[in-house]
Amino acid sequence: MGYHIIDTSKTEWGVSGGLAYQTTRFESVEPGRDSSESTPAFVAGTRFNRELTKTVDFVFRYDLQIINEESGTYTHHLVAALETELTGWLDFDVTFVWDRIEDPTPGADGTVPKQDDIYLIFGLGIEF
Repeated sequence: MGYHIIDTSKTEWGVSGGLAYQTTRFESVEPGRDSSESTPAFVAGTRFNRELTKTVDFVFRYDLQIINEESGTYTHHLVAALETELTGWLDFDVTFVWDRIEDPTPGADGTVPKQDDIYLIFGLGIEF
């Protein structure tokens, strides 16, 4: 389910939430542990787009999943981007991404993955 809070020519903002089902297949797990895990989930998120100028847009997205402990307890996914139209056919984007899992599953050697992954992405796009 979702709701548009703002929907104008320059700004869009919406929220959503609901129930889901998730299956995770692990590449490496501790001995005796299943290589996949399935769980019901509660999901919620928000999306925000704002036209800052005729050539620059700000995009924000945040998603949360609440799942069972074996699957990670909860996960976050956040994306914030500036999308720039340099010319009619050339775009330049700068994107920040944050992914977090509260309780990562240890690998076969017992090491626990980091909870957070952070990315800074620069993109050049050509429209043809």
